[in-house]
Amino acid sequence: MKAAIVYNPAAMKGKIIKRLPYIQDRLLAKFTCCEAYQTLIGADTSMLVASLCEQYDVIIAAGGDGTIHFVADGIALSGRKVILGVLPFGTVNDVAHNLRVPKNLDKALDIILRGYTMEYDLMYDGKEHIVYTLAGGIFVSSSFSTSKKLKSVWGRLAYIFVGIGALFKYKSLPLTIQCGEQTYEGKYMLCMVLNSYRAAGITMNAESSLNDGLMDVILIRRAKGGFFGFMRALWLVAKLFLGGVKAVRKSKDVTIIKTSNLRIENHSDAAFTADGEKMNFLNKDLKITTSITMFHGANF
Repeated sequence: MKAAIVYNPAAMKGKIIKRLPYIQDRLLAKFTCCEAYQTLIGADTSMLVASLCEQYDVIIAAGGDGTIHFVADGIALSGRKVILGVLPFGTVNDVAHNLRVPKNLDKALDIILRGYTMEYDLMYDGKEHIVYTLAGGIFVSSSFSTSKKLKSVWGRLAYIFVGIGALFKYKSLPLTIQCGEQTYEGKYMLCMVLNSYRAAGITMNAESSLNDGLMDVILIRRAKGGFFGFMRALWLVAKLFLGGVKAVRKSKDVTIIKTSNLRIENHSDAAFTADGEKMNFLNKDLKITTSITMFHGANF
């Protein structure tokens, strides 16, 4: 089997290039060759990976959730049965947690060398594949507006600092969401579409499945009542991030849906994120259409 590493040059605080020879040497215990390729800008990485799938059996994403997003998208676009491996060097590493891949380099390499795999559903919007989350609303912008310098110094705390600052600028998110014959419309504090146990470094739904063909949709409505409505919705968001879905499931201002497809209409210019990467859109149809094989830390 042939392997390729697609690495973010900023990974490991910029030290990954010095570690590449060691990573390649360890992987050569399993693979006949192991070449390294640097990520490009945005979707160009997807196209690079799609072309690499013509040559390699395994593509290893070395970086954070954004790197994994584009590598997974490229594999799915290629239509080939290529296995995705993960070396998690990001700030949050939600996908790696889903896959039970630790941040320790040697332990992450051990998982690839051991070779246990699973099928992982991907969400698709007609243009690109999303691995684990599409989100909009309060605090969401901190995932793409937090500077690399701040993250390198403060780690996850950097997102909190930026998120608190965003509180004073936040406007409600006007959405129309259609799942089958059911329509939800209103102003929302938060909208999350998950195929993940975790998001933002927090276990959102431990009972979720990564390969059941369904997405988990979480909507927190901003209740009427001016400042008090805002504070109630903010409290529900805080409860979600502290206790996960089970902590807010019974609230009348929280809607939780399981679905294989949905349509989101965004009636504002608010940005969403796809796997932590900024995404601007007005209308989007989202479906589970495919899955790809990933190395996993446990044998199913």
